[in-house]
Amino acid sequence: MNNIRLEIFSKNKQSLQKFLKFLFSLKNNLIISYKPKRKLRQIITVLKSPHVNKSAQEQFEYRIYSKTVFINTLQVFKFLLLLKKIKNTNFPFINFKMTLKSNFFSADHKKLFLYLNPNNLNINFYENFNDIQKFSKKTDKYLKILDTYGELLSTK
Repeated sequence: MNNIRLEIFSKNKQSLQKFLKFLFSLKNNLIISYKPKRKLRQIITVLKSPHVNKSAQEQFEYRIYSKTVFINTLQVFKFLLLLKKIKNTNFPFINFKMTLKSNFFSADHKKLFLYLNPNNLNINFYENFNDIQKFSKKTDKYLKILDTYGELLSTK
C-alpha cells in the first residue's frame, strides 16, 4: 500500500470543491482522508503615478484555497495517470503538489538498511595505499554505498 499526500491549490473555491467531490467519488478504489488548510490571502499594492504621489495607489487581492488529501492505493502509476488526465481535461484551475511515500521498509529492506549503514562497514583504506588502482576502487565502492544509504534515508 502506497501513501500519496496531495496538496491541492486553487484560486477558485468552487473548482476546488468540485475536484474534491470528484476525488471522493473514486473512493471505492482508494482510502481517502483530508484536512483543510487555511486560505492564503495575497494583497498587491500598485502606485498609479510614477513619482512620489503615495495617495494615488490601488490594491488588488487574491486568495488561494488549499486542501491536503491523503490517499492510499496499490496502483500508484494508474492513479497518477488518471489524476493527470482528469486535471488537464476537467479541472484546469487546479494545481497540486504530490508527495509519494511507499512502504519500502519491509523485513528484507531493514536488513539491507543495516548492511549499508556506513557505521557497520569495516574498510581498511590504508592496506593497499601504495596501489592506486585498488585504493581508488575501494573509495568508489565506499562512495556508492554512502550514496545508496543516503537514498534509503531520504525515502524513509
